[in-house]
Amino acid sequence: MPGTTFICPRCDAELKVNRQRIPEGAKLRCADCDAVFKAMPLRIKEHPRPKRRNPSERSGIRKVKAKQGLSGGVLAGIIGGAVLAVGAVVAIVITSRSGPSEDQQAKGGDTQPTPPIQKPLPKPPPQKKPTWTFNKDSSSPFKPTSTPAPTSDRERITNLKQATVYVQVRTPVSTSTGSGFVLHRQGNEGYIATNFHVIVPETIALLIKPKVSVVLDSGQSTERAMPAEIVAMDPGRDLAILKIQHSKIPAPIALANVHDDPYETLGVLICGFPFGDDLKEGRGRGNPEVTIGNGSVSSLRHDDSGKLRLVQIDGDLNPGNSGGPVVDKRGRLVGIAVATIERSSIGFAIPAKDLLRLLYGRALDPSLYPVRKDGNSLELIAMVPLADPFEQIRSVSLHRGTVAETESLMRKAKKTGEWPLLPKLKDVHFERKGRTAQARVQIQPQRSGHVLQLSYVNGEGKTIVTEPVVFELASVQPPPGGIQMPDIM
Repeated sequence: MPGTTFICPRCDAELKVNRQRIPEGAKLRCADCDAVFKAMPLRIKEHPRPKRRNPSERSGIRKVKAKQGLSGGVLAGIIGGAVLAVGAVVAIVITSRSGPSEDQQAKGGDTQPTPPIQKPLPKPPPQKKPTWTFNKDSSSPFKPTSTPAPTSDRERITNLKQATVYVQVRTPVSTSTGSGFVLHRQGNEGYIATNFHVIVPETIALLIKPKVSVVLDSGQSTERAMPAEIVAMDPGRDLAILKIQHSKIPAPIALANVHDDPYETLGVLICGFPFGDDLKEGRGRGNPEVTIGNGSVSSLRHDDSGKLRLVQIDGDLNPGNSGGPVVDKRGRLVGIAVATIERSSIGFAIPAKDLLRLLYGRALDPSLYPVRKDGNSLELIAMVPLADPFEQIRSVSLHRGTVAETESLMRKAKKTGEWPLLPKLKDVHFERKGRTAQARVQIQPQRSGHVLQLSYVNGEGKTIVTEPVVFELASVQPPPGGIQMPDIM
């Protein structure tokens, strides 16, 4: 006899009523749990139902929609598969069937149904905001290295030779060499100072990533070469920092006691690898040995504001010495060899203080990339390269002014050597991404150009203000190929 099958929403029991038609909405009582519910037909059958099987063994699963107000026991689980149809994913909900047998009958009654318990849907996890990765700790993790004082001149020279390294740079189009020295050692990590022009020669394009190697104890039986990673570059001061991994890194040249006040006639030692591989001929070893020569400070070169920019050396600085240390007779760092005048005995070294400033972090000149224009508002992406080998920089801020304001600042800067601040742009938050700081900026276009200025807090907790830069924005299109930084580090 044909019948209609119902399912109790509380205990999932199957109730079979031997009537062809049951008015939809009629009240039924479950014979197992005594719950009263409205009649919602599941199916009409012409034959008796076979014995109920485990839900996982059924060949057919009925699709139903979750509705507000259903009891929490109606929906027991969600299958882990998904059906793809025209790119859409349809969730299939199955009903777990357990409880009394199919021989139990529904009982009529007038009792009001139990109000269903509605389970709230789980909230999606909150979207994480970009992590501010600048080092905001008040104490700097980088400390200038101090080493025990040598007991003799011979020991001092030995230590100096071991700390001076041979730098090799290879690209698909060129091979070059230079000098460098160990400035910091931490476990199996060593940090090397050299020149920017050593690792990025003028003969190669900036977008070519060089392969840099460092040779310790060059020319000795203990010579060992290893790859080096470029961790900081400062083209303006012609400095670069490399990082190497090795279990036997020599003691660094002490930076805790640099000679930061050199004077004329100060005697110095010039260390490095002049003429590179040309001096290894006939030695029977893979690389040249270090050269140490005598010299003296012959002049101090200052800029318009009175800051020391270069230490002039009277001595033998030759091609290949670039990046090598220049120290006084006590082994204190005076500067980093950087240039020489051909057919003369005059050379130049970058002051040791400039290297220390780099180690505490420097923010370089920003680049602006127009993204889109919305009415009178222009959206830009500001990208600031960070020369920050030990991730010391704690914050970066952007300031904006007019050309007239910049001219006034220039007059003040020439007198004091320090740049005053332009008004700060609000709602501009820089996020550190690798070796750049990036932020989205909304500005109003100006015919006279945009004057932007950076300020940042370095690892010493000092606020550094940079020189304002004038930008002319003739287009609101991003550069071809998207926004990218040169991949040389």
